[in-house]
Order: sequence, then C-alpha cells, then structure tokens
Amino acid sequence: MFDLDGWKHECGIVGIICRDKSHRIIDLLHRSLLSLQHRGQEAAGIALTDGEHVRKHKGWGTVGVALTDEILTGLASDYNQKPFSPVMGVGHVRYSTAGRSDLRNAQPHFIEPYSGRIVLVSNGDVANYDEMHAFLTSQTPAVVLNTRNDAEMILKTIEFFRVTQQVSLVQAIKLMAEKVRGTYSAILMTCDKMIAFRDSLGNRPFCWGRLGNTTIYASETCVLDCVNADYQGEVEPGQIIEHDLESGDTTTYNLPETNKAHCIFELIYFARPDSFVFGEEVGTFRRRLGKILAENCSDLEAQFVSPVPDSGIFAALGFSEQSSIPLDWAIIKNAHVARTFIIPGQENRVRAVGLKFNPTHGVWGSRDEPRTKGIFVDDSIVRATTTRELVRMLKRICQIVTGQLPEIHLRISSPPIRFSCHYGTNTPTSGELVANSHIRDGVVDVPSIARFVGSKTLTYLSVDDVRSCVKCPGDYCYACFNGEYPIGTKDSREV
Repeated sequence: MFDLDGWKHECGIVGIICRDKSHRIIDLLHRSLLSLQHRGQEAAGIALTDGEHVRKHKGWGTVGVALTDEILTGLASDYNQKPFSPVMGVGHVRYSTAGRSDLRNAQPHFIEPYSGRIVLVSNGDVANYDEMHAFLTSQTPAVVLNTRNDAEMILKTIEFFRVTQQVSLVQAIKLMAEKVRGTYSAILMTCDKMIAFRDSLGNRPFCWGRLGNTTIYASETCVLDCVNADYQGEVEPGQIIEHDLESGDTTTYNLPETNKAHCIFELIYFARPDSFVFGEEVGTFRRRLGKILAENCSDLEAQFVSPVPDSGIFAALGFSEQSSIPLDWAIIKNAHVARTFIIPGQENRVRAVGLKFNPTHGVWGSRDEPRTKGIFVDDSIVRATTTRELVRMLKRICQIVTGQLPEIHLRISSPPIRFSCHYGTNTPTSGELVANSHIRDGVVDVPSIARFVGSKTLTYLSVDDVRSCVKCPGDYCYACFNGEYPIGTKDSREV
C-alpha cells in the first residue's frame, strides 16, 4: 500500500548520550535518522548539547535535504570561539499532519523561556488534545501553544506541572501522564539530563542499545544496527529512564500499569522489515501473514505471485513459500520519488501512482506462452486509489504483451480498514476508507471492492488471522479494523 492513499506514519525519534565523547554524536544522529527515513520524510531536526549550551536545527524535506553537510558542520563548529563538543543529542523525522506548512510543527520542540534548554522529540498523539488545550490556555498566566502538535502539548504540559507544582522533571512527566490521554514514545533533553519515557499502552515502538559507553534510544532496532550498537531491550510501556549527565547515574521509574495496546500496523506496514518491534522480527511476522493468506486460498491456481513493493514483499515471500507458486516481480517501485508530498484531488493521486510504480513486461510471458494468472500481495487497501490504478496498469501491460486480459487476484495481508487511527498515524476519515463504502448487511462486501478495483478476486485476512501471528495477541491495538479504541478517540473524552 502506497502513502498516496493516505495512511502515513507521523515520525521517528532518536536520542544519544555519550558522556566521554568517545563517539561523534552528530554523526551518530545523522546516520540514525537516515535509517528512520521511512517513518517520516516531510521534515527532520536535531538538537545537541555540550552540557552548557543547546544547538538546534530543523528543516523541510528528507534528512539529506534538511540536515546537509554544511548545516551539520555549522552545528558542530566552535561556540563563540569556544569548542563545542556535544555529549547528548536528539533527532526526529516527521510526516505531515495538521499545520504542515509551518516549520514550528516540526520537531524537536523547545521551551522558549529557557532559550531552548528543554527539548522534546515524540512519536504518538494526544487523543484529548482539545481538552488539554482548554486546560492549559485557561491557566493564569495562560500557557501559550504555538502549534497543534502533540509533542508541543506534551512538553508544555510537563513544563506547566514542573513550574506550578515545583517538582522535578520526572515527577512532572508523571503528572502529565495522569492528565494527558494519548500515546507517546518520547525523549526529553536539558543541558544536564536526558529522560526517555513511554506511555503505559506501549502503543508506539521504543528501544535502546549501547555502543561502548554510548547509550542510544530509537523508534526501531534498525537504528542500532546502522550504528553497530548492541540491542539492550525495549523502553517498557510506562517506563521513565532518567540519565544525569553530571553524575552518570541512570534511574528508572514506572507509571501505573495498564493493559498494553501495541499498534498492530507497526508490524504490518510501518516498521522496517529488518527491525524487531514489540518482541517480533517484522519480516518474519509478515511472512507468517503471507503463509496464512496462502492457506486461506489453497485452491487458487496462478502462474506467479508478485508483491506490491515495498510493504508487500515479505508477505508475498510467505505466500509463495506456502503455496509453491513461484515468486516474480510484476511491479517496480521508483524509490526516488518522495513519499510525502501532499497531493490534493483524486486525479492528481492517480497520476502520482504512475510516477511511483511501473509494471514489468516479462512477467506476463509472451503471445506464444502467455502467463495471465497472477496473484498480487499487498499489506492493505485504504482509499483504493493506488490499488485501482495499479490493476488498470497491470491489465494494460498484460494485453500489450500477451494480447489477453489477465486474471488479477489480490491478496491483502491485513483485515479491511474501517476506522481511522487516533494514536499517532495520519489516516483518512472513516468515510474515505474504501471498506466503508462497500458494506452489505452490516459487513464489508469484499466482492464489491474487488469489482471496484478491477480484480478478479480479492481476499483479506481476518483479525483472528493477524492475532495468530504474534506471540501476545492480547497486547495489541486492532482499532483500525474493529473500532475498539483502548483509550477512546479524539472525539471522545471518555477514557
């Protein structure tokens, strides 16, 4: 499934502490953010501290565009003719959400009264944002919010409690967690502390590792692999880990326990297949989904199985392994077209599909030896803009090569998406989701969706199928499939 259909992750985060300066933090941050580029390509930013001063930069575009060599060299240069040697830093990559035209929505966020000395990066969302906005802006004096970004809300709430209650940052984080209903994997940095914390649901991934004496926090384990760090584990749901720069002490605290609600779509689509997320190896999980898809349609005859790249690749591998139908590549993805530009209007979205994908010719054989029966495996269908246009393109190429119309069988390695995400993913409204426009007798009319996109057949997995592929099925949020939101929605103030 391609992002033009409107299912986009918001961000990825990283934090690094190197008290002995044995590693160049700015280089580690840059490499780490590059490995998280799939989680956000609209904007990127970093903040660094040498224990006395904080330097920061954020800009539009991919990491390579927002954080050029010139910008990184400037950040690492001497500070007022004094050496600037960072010992801590945080970084962030972002996808667009509300207020996307304003760079203030990009992270890291800073507390202005402290000259940028309190910095936050976060991945998640505040479900009771309007309630929290009313609470903070009604105070005397009112708390000023410059954006409608969840990370700024979390940071300003922490600072409000720290100042008004005269408590430590850790205690202020605990008070924030009592008041804010939402999800967050976050890192807070001052000149002398770094604090990693995660909501009690554990909705978004968060891990940490070590590279010698350097500690690294990140959204995914692929970051640790990229910088040759050793994986140490997850930041557990509800955990707060405080690092004191001066003493070198690390102290762990815990929020009150609750039921976990890991985002299942992190495994299905968002995370890189080489990452470990929620205790699962992502690529292996997706292979399991593909194998179940094959088991569910074992009587289907086809001449090849092709993934819809990139997110359909591992599920297609599993399907091919289970079915013994050979894997082939009927679609090539142009990796050099940005995923994140906003494309208004249905006509423009359709044009963009052709920029991103192109069918191959050889997979269909020839007029003398046609191969016209193909299975196409993708992770999901959202609006169906991409799927419908891909099917049209595939039919056209097959007719050119073989002179025949193909049989296109779509296999989707997730259930129908019927509900928007309220916990950190930029999704279409429920009314825009194709599954909701094809309902019959209260259930999704899958054959109707197949006719709409132009495929001969269409099969989804069930929620139970997906649950059977994870070790702890009760620890996940499946709200985008079944509407069962663990902490309510953005429209509901009931927890």
